[in-house]
Amino acid sequence: MKTVFWLPGLLIFPKTAWGILSCRPEGPVVPLPRNLSGSGAFNRVSADLTAALDQAVKGEIKAGWPVKNVSFSLGLVSLGQEDAGVPLWEYHHLSPANVNGTKKADRDSQYLIGSVSKVFTDAIVLKSGIALDDPITKWVPQLNNASALISWNNITIRALMSHLAGIPPNCTNLCLLPFSRT
Repeated sequence: MKTVFWLPGLLIFPKTAWGILSCRPEGPVVPLPRNLSGSGAFNRVSADLTAALDQAVKGEIKAGWPVKNVSFSLGLVSLGQEDAGVPLWEYHHLSPANVNGTKKADRDSQYLIGSVSKVFTDAIVLKSGIALDDPITKWVPQLNNASALISWNNITIRALMSHLAGIPPNCTNLCLLPFSRT
């Protein structure tokens, strides 16, 4: 019975129907993996990845980054794992050039995240449904006429998200007069 309702749509909109049928990934549709830590294939792949990373940080193979200057931690978690606080696989490397920072690298180490946070902020804004061409002053009214240096009323959410708003780097008291403590 359901096929009867789809048939006219397939005939009238064949390109749409083809798009619906062809967007599925290639290969068989398989269930979500469960119990990865008990999987022989997962354990072999994670051991191979650990070995490759060991070789890279020792300089035995080309890493693609300056190993002596980079500390990092990697971890893999899965929705169905027993303890959400313990990665199924993890790897940590403390750079020998790291003289001012932490003295150990493990799952509790803290790293500066830099520009990665911009991606998450943009994703949250996009999911929120806020109109990207709204002026920032619609959402932060304290910025109305806050500064002679920056015309906040002309800066949109879109401009902020794309980092094209023209706000000086490290904008301080002169840019944010109502927020400053001086």
